[in-house]
Amino acid sequence: MGRVLVTYYSATGGTRGAAEAIAAVLRERGSAVDCVPLGEAGDIEGYDAFVVGAPVNGFRWRQEALAFVERHRAALAAKPAGLFLLSIMYGLGRPSARRRALSFLDPALALLPRAKAGYFGGTMQGPAPWPLRLAFGVKKDAPLDSRDWPAIKAWAEEFAEGLA
Repeated sequence: MGRVLVTYYSATGGTRGAAEAIAAVLRERGSAVDCVPLGEAGDIEGYDAFVVGAPVNGFRWRQEALAFVERHRAALAAKPAGLFLLSIMYGLGRPSARRRALSFLDPALALLPRAKAGYFGGTMQGPAPWPLRLAFGVKKDAPLDSRDWPAIKAWAEEFAEGLA
């Protein structure tokens, strides 16, 4: 299975948790995995596959993650790559909001069109603010964590199958 870099941006820990779950599945499937924040990824040349994850903020995949993909585009495009996002809109929003969240990876997928895309519910600190509730149909008493662990693990399993 080779060496896999799972790297992520996470300000509050939500994306870190998803990245660690993905890394655990890849390890179970036989890969040697380094799971580190984007800023600690260092030299990526020795890896056989990559997973890059970040949350959505302000209707965009975090700029730090997109910059990483831009900076390492050649290396990422030459090997199996996965990109994932976490979005409270995707996890808890009405269907139109979920569909809109699917576009947030488009700038990165334009750079890596063969990358496996993953879309997952996210986390939020504090109650949902009224603009979020109004615009996307997120309920006032919605849970603060909409990560779907079975979906995250299933995505990781599918990614691992592509490495075999």
